[in-house]
Amino acid sequence: FVRPLGSVWRTGFVIAGIMLLIPSQAFDQAIYVEITGIALAAILIGMIAAGCFDPAPLGRIRVEISLPELTIPSHSQTTTPITTTKITTSTIQAAARIEGSGAWALHLNQQTRIEIDSAGYAGLYLGEDALVPLVPFPHLRPDWNTIRADILERQLVAIRLNGEFFWQGSLPFEEEEEELQFALSGRSFDQPIRLVSRPVLLFLPDPQQAESPT
Repeated sequence: FVRPLGSVWRTGFVIAGIMLLIPSQAFDQAIYVEITGIALAAILIGMIAAGCFDPAPLGRIRVEISLPELTIPSHSQTTTPITTTKITTSTIQAAARIEGSGAWALHLNQQTRIEIDSAGYAGLYLGEDALVPLVPFPHLRPDWNTIRADILERQLVAIRLNGEFFWQGSLPFEEEEEELQFALSGRSFDQPIRLVSRPVLLFLPDPQQAESPT
């Protein structure tokens, strides 16, 4: 029931704008103040829903990596490597949609993946263990969804789905592991699916800033 809220906020945003264009002389002063307050509240909610106040990605260098569309047979899974990067302060962002009944996931390494399915559920997995089991997430959409992972420190990671906070905590990367191996995967349920993704965005620290003494 939460997915139609996006269109509700957009409609309210338009109505709020119209309200603010109505001359104050058209209403009693008290009524006009109340209408103006409702309009401003609707605009603020619309800006929050649009992600205007979301934290910026970490790093300054942006790399775009395009991935091919995938057609996945029923009851199957396909994984596409994206790139590797040293474990450091950075952000990776992937956006994809599924045509059919299935799920897609962003992998941070061979063990860790963030998964979204076509029913509006999201989960976080470490191997076969669920750090966050599949749960309904109200900000997921029936078409395009975005997964963003901010690597804040060597093991501290913050995850956002469509710009909204999902999880933050320590992921037990192996001590000898010096690189993250990003990948995108899709798995089908009882029918073939098509996985379409936008270019994956990778934000890395500025080398000059990283080399400067602190």
